[in-house]
Amino acid sequence: MKLAVSLLVAALCLCQMAAAYSTLSNKLSDAKIDSMQQINSIVNPTLASIERATKESTAAGKDATRCYTQAKSELRTYSLDGFSALDTCRRNALNAYPISNESAILSHAITCNRGVVIKVRDGTWEVQRESNRCIAAL
Repeated sequence: MKLAVSLLVAALCLCQMAAAYSTLSNKLSDAKIDSMQQINSIVNPTLASIERATKESTAAGKDATRCYTQAKSELRTYSLDGFSALDTCRRNALNAYPISNESAILSHAITCNRGVVIKVRDGTWEVQRESNRCIAAL
């Protein structure tokens, strides 16, 4: 009887831990999705701007396709690297604290995610500047 009660208590504890992890996992996923949307909201308008400048240059008789192609490739790399870094943020946050410390895990992940978004933003600005220089040099 004692063994059955002990097993039941252990099973309940495991269920509670699984539920807590599931809730935490959902919150971490939400934070990642939010950061992915921020990255897209930075990269996509930049690419659209470069595409417009390329079309304007082409209309003026200059072929800026090379500039656009290079910028598009670099922006894709920044996006994909950023998305991958967000996964790393999640893993590092989960490894840094016990599962019971949900607030610390979330804070760690969100802080890391912000750093990733800033890095992507800064890289995107540099791609924009390089593209402008490339088009101006034609």
